[in-house]
Amino acid sequence: MEEIVDVARERRVREGWDVAFCLTDVPLRIGSRPLVAALSPGDRVGVISVPALGATVLRARVREAVESLALELAEEAVSRPRRRPPAMRRRVADVLTPIHRVTAPGERVSVLYLMPPAVGHVRLLMGMVRANRPWRALSGLTGAVVAAFASGAYALLTNTPWQIASGLGWARLLVIMVLSVGALLGWLIVVHELWESRTGAGPAKDTALYNAATTLTLLIAILCAYAALFALLLVAAALVIDPDVFQQNIGHSVDLADYVTLAWFAASVATVAGALGSGLENEDAVRQAAYGHNQASREQH
Repeated sequence: MEEIVDVARERRVREGWDVAFCLTDVPLRIGSRPLVAALSPGDRVGVISVPALGATVLRARVREAVESLALELAEEAVSRPRRRPPAMRRRVADVLTPIHRVTAPGERVSVLYLMPPAVGHVRLLMGMVRANRPWRALSGLTGAVVAAFASGAYALLTNTPWQIASGLGWARLLVIMVLSVGALLGWLIVVHELWESRTGAGPAKDTALYNAATTLTLLIAILCAYAALFALLLVAAALVIDPDVFQQNIGHSVDLADYVTLAWFAASVATVAGALGSGLENEDAVRQAAYGHNQASREQH
């Protein structure tokens, strides 16, 4: 925190600004409580941890946070005591994760806006995933999706997968999907070395947050890729497989549910093949899912 305030203060003095507000993607905490914003009246600097604002209506939340800190500084300048926390729009997420104003008299950073430990960390994690841009990780899985579609399309041309899929229930298909998605997720993390180990004097909870954000980012990207793969294979199955031939091979009348079941099974099997194709991905594109990697890249710039 002190380092962020120092940098913001130096920039404020250099630019001749009256005040400076620093937006950071670093997850900040005071003890076990996530920090949303902080104010150093003496330095005329405010710090806002953007991930702590959550994953939705981010622009509005940032604007409201800046307005609140600016009001704090204005009241401090005219020596008017702060009677209540800043007015914020009452959204559902804000009710579930209330933000409390805490003062630390005599400290350089004397005004803190904190969230409760448990639900606050959930909101912080969602904000970190949002900052990680899962859609960017999805674009890095092109090779995996292409490899998976090729494998799935080939499976549709043989009758063995038709017979296997028709004998599987929804519960078993769901388990197969979870295992295949988990295999691809684990493969990406291991092959591209996305799992971070604790280094230096930083708390272990920081490393856990970073790894959780990376895992959730990749999981969202993989699930989106899986949904696209399922849709493509369903269309391919409907175009390629004649209903009469399909019926003769599975031994009962065919309807849309049978095509959905076949596409679901093929997508799960193909996803495992796609894990092998992911090893050919551009490493930099896939590593965009790693929260620590993104943060280090921004610091270098």
